[in-house]
Amino acid sequence: MKPFYLLIICCAFFFLIGCVEETIATDKPTHSNPKENQLLEPPRLSIDIGNESISPIQGTYSWEYDNNDGTMTNTTVDKEGPPRLAKQFHSPNVTTNSEVTLNFDLEPNDYDVRIWKDDKVVSSSDSIDLTNKGEIIYEIIGYWDQGEASYVFSLRIE
Repeated sequence: MKPFYLLIICCAFFFLIGCVEETIATDKPTHSNPKENQLLEPPRLSIDIGNESISPIQGTYSWEYDNNDGTMTNTTVDKEGPPRLAKQFHSPNVTTNSEVTLNFDLEPNDYDVRIWKDDKVVSSSDSIDLTNKGEIIYEIIGYWDQGEASYVFSLRIE
């Protein structure tokens, strides 16, 4: 009878060993999750203004993705308001008739363009308005299925 129990224990042991999945961890962060074609962080944005390309400052964002193991990772990053972030940005000089193009790594479902003055939003629309003169602070808020993200930059409009 003892050999029978030993056989059952050995079979159970080999069955459990066969069910173990080996995972190799890397220290290298990746921007996308290839299994689900999801981004692990908000897409980057570059802005073309005439012949110049600028990279805005990443602002506040909330982002989530599937870990492909039944769990989700949700990241929320809260940063200073756009007027303070814009102080870190070198404002290029542009004219009121400059052409502006937003280039997202992944096009959002929708986005808002806000203009800030004295820690308040003074306008919100779906395009960059260059009609005001002086130094103008812009915030772009993009909305994707995985979350939302803001981007801050300023322009000196002549």
